[in-house]
Amino acid sequence: MQEKSSVFSEEQKEFEELINEWQNLSQELLKKLNNKHDYVLEKRTSQSLMALGALEAHLKMAIHAKQASDLN
Repeated sequence: MQEKSSVFSEEQKEFEELINEWQNLSQELLKKLNNKHDYVLEKRTSQSLMALGALEAHLKMAIHAKQASDLN
């Protein structure tokens, strides 16, 4: 039974590392989107810009959900 617990602990640790890495990358991406750099906006259609806006909103919601899950 100890071995199963050890495997679970390792998997849990890997998951936590991945989700923290995802959060850091998402926050970095949000900073780039918020700065509205020319290289982000140029040569994009209005649909593409709306899609980036939706991506930004979903990333924010996902980060808030992750932070809420950290409270438990």
